[in-house]
Order: sequence, then C-alpha cells, then structure tokens
Amino acid sequence: MRTLEHACLARQPIFTTSLEVCGYELLYRSTPAAETSGLVQPSAREETVASASTLTAALTDIGLDAIVGDRPAWVNVGAAFLFDDLAHALPPQRVVLEVLESVPATEEMVETLSSLKADGYRLALDDFVAQPLLEPLVELADVIKIDVLALDWKRVEQQIETLSPFKVKLLAEKVETYEVLERCRDAGFELFQGYFLSKPRLVTDARVSAEASVRVQLAARLNDPKVGFEELARLIESDVTLSYRLLRYVNSAYVGLMKPVGTMRDALLMVGLRRMRSWATLLLLSDVGVGRHELVVTALVRARMCELLAAFANQDEGEAFLVGLLSVVDALLDRPLSAAVEDLPISDHVRGALLAHTGPLGDLLERVLAYERCNFDRAIEMPLDEATVAAAYIAAAEWAALLIKGLGD
Repeated sequence: MRTLEHACLARQPIFTTSLEVCGYELLYRSTPAAETSGLVQPSAREETVASASTLTAALTDIGLDAIVGDRPAWVNVGAAFLFDDLAHALPPQRVVLEVLESVPATEEMVETLSSLKADGYRLALDDFVAQPLLEPLVELADVIKIDVLALDWKRVEQQIETLSPFKVKLLAEKVETYEVLERCRDAGFELFQGYFLSKPRLVTDARVSAEASVRVQLAARLNDPKVGFEELARLIESDVTLSYRLLRYVNSAYVGLMKPVGTMRDALLMVGLRRMRSWATLLLLSDVGVGRHELVVTALVRARMCELLAAFANQDEGEAFLVGLLSVVDALLDRPLSAAVEDLPISDHVRGALLAHTGPLGDLLERVLAYERCNFDRAIEMPLDEATVAAAYIAAAEWAALLIKGLGD
C-alpha cells in the first residue's frame, strides 16, 4: 500500500436521476500532526489554506484517477482557498469547485469566481439557502446544493421556486432514504447525494429477492477462507451461468492460448484462486445489484479495505474481506439486515460483526464505515494509525476500479 502522510481522504458519490454516478465529492482533513506542528495555534484562514494545500498535495501525490476514476471530483473551497488562487492547482476539466456557504458575495469574490468560470471551472454552491445578497453567486453557479435533511419540506419547495428563474441544476444532499429520493426527483432535483443507496428499498416481488438471496449465498460461500481449490471449482460449476461467463472471460482475456481452457479447474490453475474468487464475486454481486452499480463498488471497496487492515488488527484477512463484502447485503436484497444474513453460510462471529458490530471484526467494520462517512477520529483509533487507514482506503478504491474495469473490457 502507498503511504499517505498528509491527509485523510474519502469520497461520496453524486448521482443523476437514473442513479448513475456523475462525480464524487471529496471528503478530507489534514493530519493532526500537520495541524499541531507549531506552538502557535493557526488562525481560521491559515487552517483553511493549510487544509486546502493538504488536499491539493494529496491529489498530486495519489492522482485523481486513483480516487475518482474518470468522474469529476467535487472539492469544497472557502474564501481563503479562492483568494489565494489555490484552485488553479486543480485541472478545470476534472473538478467542480464547491463554494462553501461561508463565502461572502462581495464584489471581490464575484470577480474571483467570474475569472475561474472564464478559465473553465464549474461552480457549485454548497448548503445553499436563498437570500437576495447571494444572487450574484447564483448567477455564476452551475449547480446549487440544498440540504434536504436540514430544512423542512415547505422550505425546500420555497428554495426550488426561488431558484427556478436561474439556469442551474439543483442537487439534493443528505438524501438518506429511497422515499426522500423519489420526493426530490418529483420536485425537480436533477442530482442527488446521500446514503440512500446503502438502505433497503421497499419491494413487492418476493421472487426477485429469493433469486438474489441465492446469488449472495454463493458469493459468501466462495469467499469463505476455508474453501479450497476443489470446492471452489465445484461451487462455481454449480452455477452454470457463472461458470460459462468465467470460462468465456478467461479464454478471451488470455490471448495466444495453445488451446482453450475448458474446465473450471484448468481456469483456476491458470488464473489463481484469489483472482477467480474476485471475478466470480463481482459477477454475482453485479447480478444482484443490477441498476445499482455504485452499491457493488461500495461492497468491493469495504471488503478490500477490511482485508488490508485485518493484519494490523490481528484478524483473518479472508474473514475481514467477507465482513466488508456482506456489509451491504441488506441493501442488495432489499431486506432488513437480520433477515438478509439469516440463511447465509457464515460463522457466528462474522454474523455478529455484521448485525451488531461485535468482536474485533465488528470493530474493524465500524472503522471502515466511519472512514467512509468522514468520521476519521473513529476510524483511526489504536491500533490503526491515520496513514495506514488512509492508504488502505485509496488502495481499496483502486483495486475495486481495476477489478470492474478488467471484467468490463
């Protein structure tokens, strides 16, 4: 894993009305060491600039592709960031600048933002609440973000009506359930951000859930660390569609073979148990999470991050991977978590980690979830340090992207 010394950095997806990811907001903070290295406490302005400098340094070191792939990165920027011309360290075609609600609509600020717009930067106004003084900023904005959790629905509707004359896209943030998502869609929002994707939906077709449950059970069994070569081959062969797809991919991916790979055992020998497990798991989860690609990405990132951190927490890597992978099983099956894990072939301590975050595996999962939600203090409690956890997150995101790209080619 790459060592990150400068920043904790996570991401949150931004969705279109069809639930395609159109960007990621970067959630970050500089390390405590960087913030407290001096004897004199920094001013608010110095902290803002230092934090922004930390972010740009991290992006330069890690690379935007490793964090957001080919999607735009949405970056929070304050007045100090803008006035100190730090924005130009970021490529305009790769970022959206989220202007914080604390930024004043002064003549100098309007001029600064106008210049950035002329240079090709896209602007979003964060946590926006309409007021006449902010109209000059609205006229420059491409997107306006409204916190639908902080405002009652009547005030949300008032914001929408006030902004209707302007040529801006409205983004609903803090969308926590599918019911709120539908309400926001109906109200005219075009972009959405929040943790609704990790929550079960209300479904009426029990047959679909039953079929999905079988696929998840197979994915869980495939990732049991006790499953060896022969049993893995039999498990994959037991699902004719999965076996066919994997053999087809192996034969197409490995060009120049003297003869086609005809059996799962031959494929396992050529590719290896670990890679075949990963491919099979991705295909199974993709079948279950059809139309919810980012949920599959979340499962893979959590699984790999748990696996990478397992050694530091003195836990089995295979079981840690399985806990992370199954942490979205309630959303995948659209059932309460207790019902979703009921029939899964998992050990009691894996089940406890999923249901109640008990034991060392539960603690590890809790840390990964905390990091994902930008609760960095909880994520980096001993025995894990900041650099290790931050590096594990970036490595997990890269691994998931490469896995998905590999099977998509």
